[in-house]
Amino acid sequence: MAGKFAYAFGELYGGPVVVGRDSRPSGEKLARAVMNGLRRAGMDVIDIGLASTPTAELAVVAKEAAGGVIITASHNPGEWNGLKFIGPDGVFLDAKDGIELLEFYNTLGEIGSCRCGE
Repeated sequence: MAGKFAYAFGELYGGPVVVGRDSRPSGEKLARAVMNGLRRAGMDVIDIGLASTPTAELAVVAKEAAGGVIITASHNPGEWNGLKFIGPDGVFLDAKDGIELLEFYNTLGEIGSCRCGE
């Protein structure tokens, strides 16, 4: 699911995408899935590794990226994790763009031979 969302994001935004994560145990696996999904969409990935959400937002602007994905569940329990999508302005996607991403994701079905979780 994470790889498919990243693929959808890459297809909509194009260009290099910053990827960062927090230190949760599932972060590395999710980061691999996200980066594989982005690459499947033809995107260049700028992997910033362990980073806070504000650091990822600033990296999008500093690297002049098309957007970013931070893998974190913020203040939620450690067993949770999720994706936060950042636009090219270094700010989270607004409701309109978030809905567009979700709607596009829902049209994709399977992503072919993408093994986005590996």
